[in-house]
Amino acid sequence: MGRKNHWWGVDARDAEGVWISTCKNCGMQQRDDFFEINGKVYSVLQWPAPDGRLLAVRPVVDITAPRTAPSFKARFGDDVNVAGSPQCPKDPAAWASA
Repeated sequence: MGRKNHWWGVDARDAEGVWISTCKNCGMQQRDDFFEINGKVYSVLQWPAPDGRLLAVRPVVDITAPRTAPSFKARFGDDVNVAGSPQCPKDPAAWASA
């Protein structure tokens, strides 16, 4: 029936306090951290593949954001893919060829 959405589970915080969810189907993670963009702080969703490659990011307005945060551009550079969450391939091996 084609691709379906991720099945998020295993919610935890890493050593830096970043909230991480992992897809039970494909192993992709969703990280939620704060970064400064043009003088404003945004919650930035990040989607790394299981091998650590950053697939996409999406800045989201967050009224609970802290007043200061690291620079988005310094962390991700100019070539980052700003988009929505990649579709779930249902198999962790699919990321190796992506």
